[in-house]
Amino acid sequence: MIKSFCMRRFGKTFLAALIVGGTALGAGMLGLPISTAGGSFYDDLIIYFVCWLFNLATGFLFVEILIYFKEGVNIASMSRKFLGPLGRFFTWGLYLFLFYCLMIAYISSGGSLLGELFSFPSELGMVVFAFIFSLVTLGGAGWSSRINSVLMVGLIATLVWFIAVGAGHITPAMLGEGNFFASLMGLPVIFTSFAYQGTVPSLFAYLDGHPGKTRRAIFYGTLIPFATYIMWDGIFKGSVPLAGLLHAKELGQIATLTLSGAWPGRGIALAVASFSFFAVTTSLVGVALGLYDFLQDGISLPKTRKNAFYLTCFVYFPPLIVALTNPGIFLTALGLAGGIGGTLLLGLMPVLMVTMGRYYYKTFHADQVPGKGITLALLCVFVVLEVFITLFGKFV
Repeated sequence: MIKSFCMRRFGKTFLAALIVGGTALGAGMLGLPISTAGGSFYDDLIIYFVCWLFNLATGFLFVEILIYFKEGVNIASMSRKFLGPLGRFFTWGLYLFLFYCLMIAYISSGGSLLGELFSFPSELGMVVFAFIFSLVTLGGAGWSSRINSVLMVGLIATLVWFIAVGAGHITPAMLGEGNFFASLMGLPVIFTSFAYQGTVPSLFAYLDGHPGKTRRAIFYGTLIPFATYIMWDGIFKGSVPLAGLLHAKELGQIATLTLSGAWPGRGIALAVASFSFFAVTTSLVGVALGLYDFLQDGISLPKTRKNAFYLTCFVYFPPLIVALTNPGIFLTALGLAGGIGGTLLLGLMPVLMVTMGRYYYKTFHADQVPGKGITLALLCVFVVLEVFITLFGKFV
């Protein structure tokens, strides 16, 4: 009944908004409260809002680019058109960098969670975790989508439970502890957690090339992670002591591991670990499949079982080795994914392409973001700030 009402009232736009929200929600949540450790909840709100605004604006810029094209295109094709062969080369490099950083983060955290759930070393957990999900990727898109649908049910169920139970553990006075500078250091991880822009070309085609519907889908879709992350952050900042969050950040741990002392009880600990597992696996399935398809297209390998095995090894083996040699790399990999790969690919690239389309080629005549050149300049400033924090944040 609910689905029928939503389809009558909102139609495809509603479903497209859910795709945007579902793409953003995932394993990035496990790094959010830790990446801003030392900052207060109220300081975090400012960073969340700015990141939401930036991701909203860059999504609209992708819409502006897509209006120019008469048929479906991907980011690589867009960059080749407006930035030339060099731009396309950097786009491919950033794609690989982003996806491999995400795979490293997911294998590291997934292995630690398996170790916690079944009481064995995290290194063994990483090997088992990578092996199991390599079989899922090897099964192709059909098998991956079926597994992912089951994992999504688990993610939604445990997330609702987590928020409902966690709200009762909040101590209001704890929400104001911390400083803004510490919250600012979490900018790269927060950006990663909002990323969805890679879906915009598909959504634009799904919505029949309608700019207004696509913008509405992006706006309402990005509100889903924005609201969820605020509640999520409030629960941690209001229930876990500041020292506990800072210690977890030093060790590179995921956020939910800090709740063992704040929320006593084996049942609660098991449910929290289960939610973390679903968050990691739903993200990993999509990223692994995307990386697999990207490599297959880039290398132009024939679709045989033997080649599928080799490609799957390329997807999982390099990040597994990195994760095994750096057990606490979760936050670092997630920060690099957002601060370098995500920011340049999903933030800077659309700004540069729109700038070229508007002011050099003069072929763009449907501005989707207000403010003209001033807005584009501000978006560039944000990109510079995020890259600076990623590269030098540990030393300032």
